Amino acid sequence: PLPGDRRLDAQEPSAKAEAAKLAAVWDRPGYRDGRFGLTPTPGEHPCFAGFTHMVNKTDRCGGWVRKYPAVGEAVTFLNTGVNRLSNFTLKAVVAGHINVWLEEGSTPQHEDVAIKAAKIYTNEYDIEELRPDAHSRSWMDKECKVMGSMPFMYTCSDRINVLVQECRLENAWVRQSDYLRNYPRPAGEGAEPNFDIVFYMCQELLDRNPNPYAAANTFAHELAHVIQGGFGFSFNTMTEGGATWLEGALLLLPPRPMVYAWGFQDWNRINAAHLYANTKGLNARKFYQIHAMFLTYLSQRELLGDQAASALQNYQTFDDDHTPWGRSSFDYFLQHLADGEPSAFEPIAINVESPHNAFATALLNYRVALATQCVADDSLRPTDPNYRMPAHLRERPYWDCSSYPVYWSAEGTSVTNASRDIHYGGAAVWRLAAPRDATISVAADADPRVRTKVLAAG
Repeated sequence: PLPGDRRLDAQEPSAKAEAAKLAAVWDRPGYRDGRFGLTPTPGEHPCFAGFTHMVNKTDRCGGWVRKYPAVGEAVTFLNTGVNRLSNFTLKAVVAGHINVWLEEGSTPQHEDVAIKAAKIYTNEYDIEELRPDAHSRSWMDKECKVMGSMPFMYTCSDRINVLVQECRLENAWVRQSDYLRNYPRPAGEGAEPNFDIVFYMCQELLDRNPNPYAAANTFAHELAHVIQGGFGFSFNTMTEGGATWLEGALLLLPPRPMVYAWGFQDWNRINAAHLYANTKGLNARKFYQIHAMFLTYLSQRELLGDQAASALQNYQTFDDDHTPWGRSSFDYFLQHLADGEPSAFEPIAINVESPHNAFATALLNYRVALATQCVADDSLRPTDPNYRMPAHLRERPYWDCSSYPVYWSAEGTSVTNASRDIHYGGAAVWRLAAPRDATISVAADADPRVRTKVLAAG
């Protein structure tokens, strides 16, 4: 039941139950708001929509709301980089919702970059280019409108705390154990400072790259993890893929390039790697990018759209026995590709007998769409959205088009038994540059679990 949801309360019991099932899957933020009886107040930021109502009209926080000191004052937090208690000084409150704290020993550059990053993320500068669309004033605004609000119902606070700390490594992170420390109950009187919405930014990361736009993009990625964690737990490839999708395509920014973080020698080996591989050895940890671009592909309005793609990656649970992993999330949503939200919730049985299933088809079409970006002339590309990337990326190939093995002419070269070892969910692509009089076939003894499609330019 969704207490406080008047739209559902007005329906017949069976209709209410059906609507609740659909909302639990397709509208995770709305379902959660209904469960806690939250109603957004006009003018509230999307990241904290419902906070005022929760504090004033429900007993969720028992009358307690976290208070913060004035700018310039210090609080003792746990530094999670080196695991020590340390004093952090509140240097700025940006856009009314982001506290920027610096650990003692931080430099003026750390302070300057962190505060500028917060202002870029919230678009305090009121720059047109920092508005992802006509309905979102900032990256922060867009992030919460699509992915959902911050998990303030577990912290009784309407602030995000950015802690710039010594880590002895170049990284940034958040911890679900901070804001879910008392799950399912919220924080209360005497809750320690780290029991809050906290984002840890390493000084060393700001030293290596003092570009505040890069730091702001890291804000967006890590705070996506905070939002995800407010709905439960999921597997690593999905959570990182979702946050990497957010930091790029969802904010109308360039996608994270394949060269980011760890290098690799062979694009084709990465293409053929296991879809869920997440180690440097198996795929140079490119699962971030591969899953992010898959969500980017699916988020086209003609396929799933932003909201449904977000629902897919946000389907998480606090019940360990039901933690979604892999196809348990993908298959359900991909059954509804291009159809939109159904009128009734119907569980599906995952097809593990045949490669002709919704998940395999979507993965295959996604790889075709990446290859389609390598066709220079748009008039020669497929028009079916199943074989295209979003419009703003069609002229910007994501994969290295020169890495695909090329055969130049069907007239002058006989190509037989071209093959590659492919792992689960992986792919291989070959190019035939001048396919005059070409005959393309799949060998009779080919692996029946591998599907093939031919992309013809023109």
